[in-house]
Amino acid sequence: MPAYNGERYIAESIRSAINQTYQNWELIVIDDGSTDRTADIVREFQSTDRRLVYLFQPNGRQGRARNTGIRHAKGELIAFLDQDDLWVEKKLDLQLKAIDETGADVIFSDGYIFQNDAVSDEAMPLSAIFGRSFGRRFGEAFFNQLFAYCRVHILSALVRKSAILKVGGLEEGIRCQNCEDYELWLRLASNGAVFYGMNEKLVRYRKHPDQASDDSVQMLRSEIAVVEKYLHLPCIDAKLKRERVRSLYRNLAIALVNKGRPTDAKKSLQQLLLKEKGWLTPRLQIIALRVLPGRYKIISNQLYRIEASLSYRVVRPITRAWEKLQLLFAK
Repeated sequence: MPAYNGERYIAESIRSAINQTYQNWELIVIDDGSTDRTADIVREFQSTDRRLVYLFQPNGRQGRARNTGIRHAKGELIAFLDQDDLWVEKKLDLQLKAIDETGADVIFSDGYIFQNDAVSDEAMPLSAIFGRSFGRRFGEAFFNQLFAYCRVHILSALVRKSAILKVGGLEEGIRCQNCEDYELWLRLASNGAVFYGMNEKLVRYRKHPDQASDDSVQMLRSEIAVVEKYLHLPCIDAKLKRERVRSLYRNLAIALVNKGRPTDAKKSLQQLLLKEKGWLTPRLQIIALRVLPGRYKIISNQLYRIEASLSYRVVRPITRAWEKLQLLFAK
């Protein structure tokens, strides 16, 4: 459990570990330079439960804090619980059975999203990457699915410690922070790890204004850094690469516009333009941003719809005709 100024919710998170039906665990809280009462709250729990371990380090962000915890962990299996999230009571019990039965390296599950203190709210699902299709996942097809969009939520994961150490632990570089878990899943998947998705809802993810993931601009920049780290891999479909990068930069531009930063939004689209030489849509987006920044999101959506339609009606038939000609000449 990495913790930074978590006094508001950390007691609830710790209790969700204490209330597990499976009891043979240790909870390592890594205080990442807190200046509030985080340390006092953890030590209060320590006074009555020897399974809690408290470690302090100067602020190094989540990747370093998680790696510190992993290095000190005595167990062979690692689970992750942030200072504001919760596990349901059978989370560890069910996942331990699943990892034994499947032999997977990573177990993950569905859960719930709730706002602030509405802990019992189960109206909004926290869905895993495969929707209703669960089970063993591995290989290039799985990596492409994971590259396209990550919904393997770290609070739902149970991972073999040996698998994490084999790939060198979590990314500690500043550019990937807040998406360091996503980078770990991609690295594990690209190194042959087996994932197993459970359809049980075993976690509760808290949304609140103070959390790091609430900064959409920073989250998108971190996700771009992670995705671009893997663009060189030949196993990723070329179309998927292009669409993934475009979507991220477009969403970043929208987030910057929403924060009243149209100049920064333009810079992000110019970065995309450098990566997509010859493509018209990013150029038109920059013009739209310059002329009608308040309507950028709507115009951007329309531009991509038009391009997709043209690709389907014009580009795809030409490509198929060219492929047929190549086959004809080859004969």
